[in-house]
Amino acid sequence: MKLLAPERTAEGYKLGFSESVITPELSFDGANWVVSTEWMRATDALRLRVLGLLFEARNSLFKTSPSQKTLELLLTPWVVIDISGAYSIKCQLPLPESQKNGKGTLELVGVLIKRDAILPLWAIQMYTENTPVVDFDWEETAPDTELREVTLFESEPTPDGAQVIHLQTDEEYTTRKFVAKERVKEARLKAILARRAAEVETNRYFNEFTFADNESTFSEYDISDFSEEEAEETDENSS
Repeated sequence: MKLLAPERTAEGYKLGFSESVITPELSFDGANWVVSTEWMRATDALRLRVLGLLFEARNSLFKTSPSQKTLELLLTPWVVIDISGAYSIKCQLPLPESQKNGKGTLELVGVLIKRDAILPLWAIQMYTENTPVVDFDWEETAPDTELREVTLFESEPTPDGAQVIHLQTDEEYTTRKFVAKERVKEARLKAILARRAAEVETNRYFNEFTFADNESTFSEYDISDFSEEEAEETDENSS
């Protein structure tokens, strides 16, 4: 980051920077910016950086070269902590046009050099209004999972033997519905596993106990045709 050439104004001399300098996000409460510790630390480091740039360019920027101590007295801290421990802004920050609660980021666009002070110049780089939300407290006095017994007239005592109405909450209904679906899934899975087991067993049976079309079940025995002479010899021996 470098300093640009000074510009003469009615209040003093305005100095710009060669690049934009964006600071951390800030909250806006509708009237003032709420300074955070992160923003204070970032702006403190930025202030020291600007002091260094001014001191380096003191010979060409000022007619009478100021000392570093003089520059520090002119460019005072932009945020301080008061006695109560709260942050106090010591420079002028631009306000959003909407004047509604939100968040935004500020950009340091330059400094204004006056006879008695050196002031930072800020611009709003981005601002977003907060979206309103319904802040009604609708918490139930009893837990949602509890079964409540109610009658038409809760202020009167319930007579003996009177029928009591049990109300089931949405959470209990959702739980039962989920359990029922899980049981259906489990039953379907068991059916699929049983069918696959049956298919495996059937395939194993056919692979082990069936024969090919050209295979004989008596392949281990000689069943070739006898000749007529062998047949006569067999008949004589048998007689």
